[in-house]
Amino acid sequence: MGNAGDPSADGGAGGGGHIVNVASVAGFVGLYGYTAYAASKFAVIGLSESLRQELKPLGIAVSVVCPPDVDTPGLAAELALRPRETERLAGGSKPIDPARDRVGHWSSERPMTYTILGQ
Repeated sequence: MGNAGDPSADGGAGGGGHIVNVASVAGFVGLYGYTAYAASKFAVIGLSESLRQELKPLGIAVSVVCPPDVDTPGLAAELALRPRETERLAGGSKPIDPARDRVGHWSSERPMTYTILGQ
């Protein structure tokens, strides 16, 4: 009999599936002024990588979507407070428009799928 942390605790009767977590491009590189945000996105990626290994025997795939800035009212408020150093690092990149920009696809065929949205 397995324990709660053991992916085979159900006796190996996995039904498959696919978990998709959302992190950010900030999960790949730390940014000035975004210490807590970047750390939390690194954590989502690490969690997803660990889950992928633990859930694979059950036929459950895990992917991570890592969008850049997304054009929302929240981003507009954030940009007003964004440090100049971070704005220089962004290099004038344009946020994606969720109504217009194509969303990537997820694949359970690859070991770990990181879908980075954008143009």
